Amino acid sequence: MDILKRRVAAWLMVIGGVLFFLAGAFPKQVQAATLNFGSANFTVTPIPPKQQSDVNNGGFDVLLSPGESAQLGFKLQNKINKEITVRMRPAAATSSGSGDIGYINFSGPLDDTLANLGVALTKIGAKPQVIKLPPKGVVTVQQKITVPNKPFNGVIVGGYNFISSSYQGKVSSSKGIQLKNQPAYEVGVILLVGKTESVKPDFKLRTIKPAMQSARAVVLFNLQNTMPMYILNKGLTITAKMTPAGSKKVINSLRQKMSFAPNSNADVPLVFENQQLPSGKFTLDVVASTDSQHWHFRKNFTISNAEANRLNRNNLTLKSSYLWLWILIGVLVLIFIVVLVVWLYRRGIKRGQNMRSAGNADKHRRRGR
Repeated sequence: MDILKRRVAAWLMVIGGVLFFLAGAFPKQVQAATLNFGSANFTVTPIPPKQQSDVNNGGFDVLLSPGESAQLGFKLQNKINKEITVRMRPAAATSSGSGDIGYINFSGPLDDTLANLGVALTKIGAKPQVIKLPPKGVVTVQQKITVPNKPFNGVIVGGYNFISSSYQGKVSSSKGIQLKNQPAYEVGVILLVGKTESVKPDFKLRTIKPAMQSARAVVLFNLQNTMPMYILNKGLTITAKMTPAGSKKVINSLRQKMSFAPNSNADVPLVFENQQLPSGKFTLDVVASTDSQHWHFRKNFTISNAEANRLNRNNLTLKSSYLWLWILIGVLVLIFIVVLVVWLYRRGIKRGQNMRSAGNADKHRRRGR
């Protein structure tokens, strides 16, 4: 991997951000780390180590060898005339089913391939810190990152998140839900270790399962990148087709482009929107490809009647069907007509009998006279 390619990769992956959090969730899009965003009460500026491949980069793009260490520095500046507290949290890079790379897995388990390698950013020196910033003051913090001294070639990707717990932002309410804008910074880290040009991504199709996602029934298939190399700029194209087992009839399909972090996995959703999730035995056919690599997976799976019924009941995108109501109304109308006809028939017979009885009685009275 030449230096130009590394720098392009770093610019795409290592983007620190001033961003606004909605209800405590981390957004997907970030901006340059050193931007002075007006509503944030502090700023963060990365201090690159001597091994930085591009000193003008907005994050860390560091060339290392196994056993080598680097000092990652951060200059935090308080913009207000009041002491504030900033939480600094590191995370290994993860991949999402929508095709994005993020740094939000602060406490969850690592991908098993990353855990086995022992090179996750949070395992080689990156640690959470609580930083007190004096009024209008500047504080510099450093963390020592050390690559394990064992044979390893590849890319280690992660990021640091900075959030002010002292921020007094506006809180708005909408339909009983309180929303708080809380600015934060995100600084990305790429460590290129050893002969990275010899490493390529490799994928596995792991699990397939029905689930509920955003009030929609979905079939989630889990793709795993088992190698310490990323795919950037939506360079991975995924196509998937779901068919009944032993049939070529396509029940549902998708095509999407994805970025993928090294040694990570993602649940990709096959969405059943405005469509009933069926039950039975099925086959999922998945094709993943880049400009230079190609993968093809086929896997059988089963959806039980109970699972399908439960998910379909909670699928808010399904259009309500009133066929059962019209059938019920039709049956009730038919019953009403039958009852009415029978009642009228019986009423007519009874009226005729009464009229004959009255006529006979009148004849008897006339004879008696």
